[in-house]
Amino acid sequence: MILSHRYRFIFLKTRKTAGTSIEVWLQQHCGAEDVVTPVEPPEPGHRPRNHRGLFDPRPELRRLDYFPDRPLRSWKWSLHDLLRRRRFYNHISARLVRDRIPAEVWDGYWKWCVERPAVDKVVSDYFMQRSQDAALGMDAYLAGHPLPINHPIYCELDGSPLVDQVIPYTSLEEGLGALAGRLGIPFDGLHTRAKARYRPEGVSVADVVTPAHEARILEAFAEERRIGRALGLDADPPRPD
Repeated sequence: MILSHRYRFIFLKTRKTAGTSIEVWLQQHCGAEDVVTPVEPPEPGHRPRNHRGLFDPRPELRRLDYFPDRPLRSWKWSLHDLLRRRRFYNHISARLVRDRIPAEVWDGYWKWCVERPAVDKVVSDYFMQRSQDAALGMDAYLAGHPLPINHPIYCELDGSPLVDQVIPYTSLEEGLGALAGRLGIPFDGLHTRAKARYRPEGVSVADVVTPAHEARILEAFAEERRIGRALGLDADPPRPD
């Protein structure tokens, strides 16, 4: 997540959407007062700053931003963040950012993120997890790992977007170029491809995702796909080769 006072934007980092690569590009143009959250593992050229600090927990305690259906657990997480001065962090939700910054910043800055088709995200995440367990198969991954479902990061609880723009991953460079022009950020393409090393070269989606796997994935991402269609995203592209 990046909050830039210099260029007046808030970048919400979604999962498996080149977020770290985007942050490496953005943070080199950020000022000393801007917020850049850490990434794990650390990436060369990425310098976190200003992500720790105190905040007023009352708005998120009222909204139950962490767990709307479990008040005690939500309060515990919010107060835990406060005591640790964990104000902003990697993949923080827009709801929490909204409640931890001044209203005039939230209302006045351009809020944006990137989204990627469901199957493509799952395959990317699968290979990252497989780098830690070479024996991991897709069935075991789908049964035992959290899926990279992103809409809770950039949407309200009812599914309405909290961001001004969602850039499609399928046209990432074009979308970033247009955004950079809008905000006045220098951009000549993404030169860092962080975490791209996990997927073996030449391995296609069809090599690891069967029609049965795809059906399970699309069912799990049904709400995100609905939101994507409402936003005009290419949420259900043809099955890749």
